[in-house]
Amino acid sequence: MVCCWITSSLAQPSWKPIFNLAYINSGGNYLQVGPGVSKVLANNHRIDMSITAHMGYMKEHFIVVPEAGFVYVFNTYNQGGPMFLNSNDALFLFKLRTSVSPWSVTPDGVISLFGIIDFSLGYTYEFKTYKDFKSLDGIRLGIGFAIPIP
Repeated sequence: MVCCWITSSLAQPSWKPIFNLAYINSGGNYLQVGPGVSKVLANNHRIDMSITAHMGYMKEHFIVVPEAGFVYVFNTYNQGGPMFLNSNDALFLFKLRTSVSPWSVTPDGVISLFGIIDFSLGYTYEFKTYKDFKSLDGIRLGIGFAIPIP
């Protein structure tokens, strides 16, 4: 359902495609990869939505955790739109993100360099235990890239 929603959102001209790539530490080390879309709002802030997969190998198991992400990007530059949609942007952007998987929800704060390189800190609340795997509950750290697709 969410995948169809992201795909249909790409067809709208105001949405811009992005590709997410990140290293995440949340009870273990994961590689996060997946597509997303981004839209500039009337107040020059931005919203990003993504569908990603967290991939990792722990306790003799390879795991793939699907996750949907919703991000609100605060534009700290008063005269331009967010980075990669307008070149007049601040060096740092601040983002609030919520990520949801079938097993957990993670609110986090992000400091973004040029709107492309993200440093995140949050907390994962596990509401369902992933079978035969360690808990995802706890502090979540990450460094990632939100790469615009022309």
